[in-house]
Amino acid sequence: MLHTLSCVLALLSLSWLLGAPAAAQEVTLRALSAFAEGTYFARNFERMIERINAQHKGVLQIRYIGGPRAIPTMEAGLSGDFGALMALTDKYRRLHVRANADTPDDAKVARNFGATGIG
Repeated sequence: MLHTLSCVLALLSLSWLLGAPAAAQEVTLRALSAFAEGTYFARNFERMIERINAQHKGVLQIRYIGGPRAIPTMEAGLSGDFGALMALTDKYRRLHVRANADTPDDAKVARNFGATGIG
C-alpha cells in the first residue's frame, strides 16, 4: 500500500513537472584547476567543459579558471618548525648543494634556500 502510494505521488509530481512551463534559470559552476589554461595537462578537461557548455546551453554552464588565476602563487620560505629543522641539519651537513640558475633572481632564491653555489 505504501509503495503504491509513493509511486502515485511520484507520477503525479512528474506529470505536473512535465506539464508546467520551464522556469529554471541557467546554473553557472566554476571549475578550478592547478594547471594553467591551454596547457597539455588541462586540454582534456577544457574539451569536456566546452562539450558540456555546448550541449547544455541555457541550463548549465561551467566557467573554467586554471593556473595562477585559480591558485595564486606565493613566495616560499624557510620558517617555523621547518626552518628550525633545516638549521639543525646544516650543522651536520656533509653534502653541498649547487643550484642551476638561469637568471640573477633564480640565483638569489637558490642562495636564500641554502645552495652553496650556482652550477
